[in-house]
Amino acid sequence: MKKFLIAAFVLAATQANALEMVTYNVTTKVNAPADLTWSRIGGFCTITQWLGTPCKVTKGIGDVGTIRVITGANGDLDEMMVARTGHSYTYIQPANLAGMAHNTLAVEPEGKGSRITYTFLMDQEPLGTPEAKAAARKARTERFTAALAKMKEMAEAP
Repeated sequence: MKKFLIAAFVLAATQANALEMVTYNVTTKVNAPADLTWSRIGGFCTITQWLGTPCKVTKGIGDVGTIRVITGANGDLDEMMVARTGHSYTYIQPANLAGMAHNTLAVEPEGKGSRITYTFLMDQEPLGTPEAKAAARKARTERFTAALAKMKEMAEAP
């Protein structure tokens, strides 16, 4: 048993060292209170409205442990909610072509309005070259900056 535990620890440490985690976020200010903003953009499958990605909840009711399947250019991708507050949720994606991801959508009060932030924590090691990593970050930042613009529009609609 002791040898098994040591082998498991060594394997986990080796895998952890292979990760190349990066974090960044995109954000936008909204002229609507946080409660209203979240009510319009915060559903786990509202991603369809602001990112244009087909979404279906396959397990759960929108709480921690809920699984959604989003359909993108590379096919279906499972995402599981792992944390939730009144104005945020965090989900994980399994290891995929772009590496493991752990992302958060959050709305915070800011003055009379609010601020939407999308935070990315991901493993960029599978992307290989520095150029590929930079290109993936640029593409994701552009895509989610556009998504935040759509969220802002949804939150500020009459």
